[in-house]
Amino acid sequence: MSFRHMRELALAQGEDELAAALIPLAVDGTIVAASMTLLRASRYGARGGVLPWGLLIISSLASIGANVVVAEPTGIARMPEKSRSQHPQGEQEPLGPD
Repeated sequence: MSFRHMRELALAQGEDELAAALIPLAVDGTIVAASMTLLRASRYGARGGVLPWGLLIISSLASIGANVVVAEPTGIARMPEKSRSQHPQGEQEPLGPD
């Protein structure tokens, strides 16, 4: 979902096909690299540095932002896809035991 939304946003902003495909890979790659750096630091008892935390936060916000911008202009459409599949429109979970 994230790759597609970032790619659509890049294309809408005038990027060519190659750049539109590489931008989401760069953002997701940065999230993975920062996460692995922080994981390794935590295994050695360190807290990680400002750079990996900053990159993780900025890249995550870019990914979420692209999802929100490209989503349809309704509240349900902006909800993450997994949440929608658990609660389709018109169906509600029971509030108490049967």
